Amino acid sequence: MTSHYPMRRLVLAGAVIFASIVGGCSRPQVASHDFPDEVKSVADALIADSASAFASAVSYPLDRPYPLRSISDSAQMVRYYNTMVDDSLRHIVMEAPDSLWGLEGWRGWTLDNGEYFWIDSGKLYSMDYISEGEQLLLDSLRSEEIASLVPSMRKGWQPVTCVVDSSAETVFRIDRMIASPDTLPADSSIYRLAVYPISRLDSIPDELLYGHLNPEGSMGCRIYHFGDTNNISADFTPDLLDDPAPALEITNKGVTRSYNAQRGYWLDLIRPFQRSSSNARSISSKSPAEGLINGLVERVEQPAAHNLEVDSAR
Repeated sequence: MTSHYPMRRLVLAGAVIFASIVGGCSRPQVASHDFPDEVKSVADALIADSASAFASAVSYPLDRPYPLRSISDSAQMVRYYNTMVDDSLRHIVMEAPDSLWGLEGWRGWTLDNGEYFWIDSGKLYSMDYISEGEQLLLDSLRSEEIASLVPSMRKGWQPVTCVVDSSAETVFRIDRMIASPDTLPADSSIYRLAVYPISRLDSIPDELLYGHLNPEGSMGCRIYHFGDTNNISADFTPDLLDDPAPALEITNKGVTRSYNAQRGYWLDLIRPFQRSSSNARSISSKSPAEGLINGLVERVEQPAAHNLEVDSAR
């Protein structure tokens, strides 16, 4: 697997390798550190390679990229530690000069301007670093999830999230259009919102809307905007500081409805359909429904298009 690392991560990792070469074949010596009190518990746990100490220095739940599951408590963290934390991350923390640790206002403490993780009040609350083992798991789950969709919705898409509205028995999934994984920045990608009745997840969606992600405000909160040509639009906000549940609103011909959105996992929801042959549905490559969705995607993919002219797939 080819990893795509930002340049500063390569530079820092290169410094670690160079230090190892200079020191011969022996294990690199841990640099003498004077860690800020706010980061000491996290940094010391990583340097000591202690799963239990690290688990005690985390604020839960700790989100991982979808469709990986969030880590809900210290017991889960201890089991997941060797997947998420690898030698590369430990060596970076060992070798990084104290000057790379910094306080970034309300966001807390970070190493190398937020390249790896964020710490507040002595607890790690966000981790941007993805180990090689975690990336392999992430790629596998993404492939499995996309493969569970009807054939016409698979090629060129990557799952972003899944939301369930239990009161209306409706499932919403968001995917991102990609040329290949991780090659398009989020703010220039095309996203699609698929709306399903919970009883028909193995079929085409009732609604299929396209749009973009727009980080807004000084905190860069993510807001997804979707729309089509039939006066239907949707806004999805996964980041709400005062509410762990995301916000989802759909406007149809001027009437806006808010949904009781709860985070979900598509694979958990679709597997009962995959196990039950009575519920399995086969869609021919020449079926009208699949042709409609293909037509929608072709229109969205036209590079010269300035507006998303998308018909609802019902």
